[in-house]
Amino acid sequence: MAWLLLPLQYAPPGLALFNPSVVQYGGSYYAATRSLQKKQIGEIEWWLSGAHLCKADGNQPSFKGSSCSLFDPWKDRNLSYRDCIKPPLKPGEKKPKKQRDAKGIEDPKLFVWPGKGVYATYNRKPHIKDPKRPLCDKFGFVQYMSTVVYDGEPPGREDPWHLQAPVQLSAGQFSKDIYKKDSRYVKEKNWMPFIHAGELFFTHSIMPHRVFKVNVTGIAVQQWVSVARELLPDEFLQAPKSHMHGGPPVVLVGSSASGTGKPYYLGVMHYWDMPRMPGARAYHHYAYQMEAQPPFRICAVSKELPLRRYDSTIHAGVKANMWTRDINFISGLQLVDDNKTVHMSYGAFDTDARMLSMTLTDLESHFVEDFDCSRSRVVKVGAGRGKPGKEAAAGQRGAAAADGSREHVRQ
Repeated sequence: MAWLLLPLQYAPPGLALFNPSVVQYGGSYYAATRSLQKKQIGEIEWWLSGAHLCKADGNQPSFKGSSCSLFDPWKDRNLSYRDCIKPPLKPGEKKPKKQRDAKGIEDPKLFVWPGKGVYATYNRKPHIKDPKRPLCDKFGFVQYMSTVVYDGEPPGREDPWHLQAPVQLSAGQFSKDIYKKDSRYVKEKNWMPFIHAGELFFTHSIMPHRVFKVNVTGIAVQQWVSVARELLPDEFLQAPKSHMHGGPPVVLVGSSASGTGKPYYLGVMHYWDMPRMPGARAYHHYAYQMEAQPPFRICAVSKELPLRRYDSTIHAGVKANMWTRDINFISGLQLVDDNKTVHMSYGAFDTDARMLSMTLTDLESHFVEDFDCSRSRVVKVGAGRGKPGKEAAAGQRGAAAADGSREHVRQ
């Protein structure tokens, strides 16, 4: 087991790159990262996020000496983008101690699609087409997907998955199962991509465990929903549902590498709490094993993964403040070395790009119970029409004023 600091470099001095998502592909390592600058404008503290793409040649995830460039799939294609503005408080709503809003691409995550290349998912405020109507609608954040490296069909043979522009992901007809009618400022984050039988799927949420199959327009066309309460740790279940989230892309473990003798999908989930002081989040991550075919039930959950928390004796020189010193966030997951090694890339303290690397055998030893899918209960299976539902379409329009009074967070 090894903990690595990834020496990612970017041109503006003092700009920290964190929450890395690292994959190996075609003899190189790629890392997608996030940067964050905070700027006070009037009464609002703006969180200005940027995405960055780094590349290192070779068979080791050492980015020393490599350079990183801005990752902006809209700007690269000469496309304009206007982030919507968070709607003002309604009469009677409690004013927070500090008002915040956000702009830019957040938390890009890379995954490899065998036979095609490298893709990225990320979240951003919805695009506003009409500058005269700048407020966010029902959705405060939406998910997008882009092609990063494409090695699929040769020129002249069009592959619709060779995406020429960012594609927004949408729950489509299943939106009515997810969003409350009076939900306000929905935050869609952490859709977890995986490939099954050559097609694209996403784990949308952990509790309940909801999996979508999506079409090339990004719309969910089929879903499988299950509940695995018996498998989740007590401390996980005690957290509010709004604190339970997914994480990095999901990867397939073949039967020849699997300690169970069966193929399964490996994923990472997390919840957060604030045990030290209000406002200072601490993240807790768990690996899980998901069956390798529909209905994609969770079949086993590990004990908490051993990410290193802030320690002044270990992290000398790290500029972790009192609010971020407990933050670790896994953004990347990949199997390398013929499925013998697991790389989990993560952000630490909102300043560092790090990686936890271990053998698959070591990771599997963290699972406290045997692989048993029967303890997960399937509650819903359905097919959609591949068109946006009314709620999802609101996020795609991105022009109407927000309505309702409740905030629904699905991160």
